[in-house]
Amino acid sequence: MNQKLIKIDIDPKNIQVIKSGLRKVVESGTGVSINYRVSNLPPVSGKTGTAEDGEGGLDHAWFVCFTPSDESELLIVAFAQNTPGGGSVHALPMAREILKVWNEKN
Repeated sequence: MNQKLIKIDIDPKNIQVIKSGLRKVVESGTGVSINYRVSNLPPVSGKTGTAEDGEGGLDHAWFVCFTPSDESELLIVAFAQNTPGGGSVHALPMAREILKVWNEKN
């Protein structure tokens, strides 16, 4: 696969603020349950969310995370279409199952 990397000039202080916020979501925010029933999981950073359906249907739920927080070996984007209740209710459990399998194999 031939990939072209594009460098974006972002102040490292701003990147650190974003990373810190994503880590806090999992430590004490809406993503805290990601560690539930997954033993010895490396630090995870992530964000839950809800998105409106553009066609007027029920809201979508999503959760994005990466682990380990400092090295980013694995990135997961979980999306639950038309499942109101938010990302922590529907999408996060899907990501947790992927993390569980990945963690057992590493």
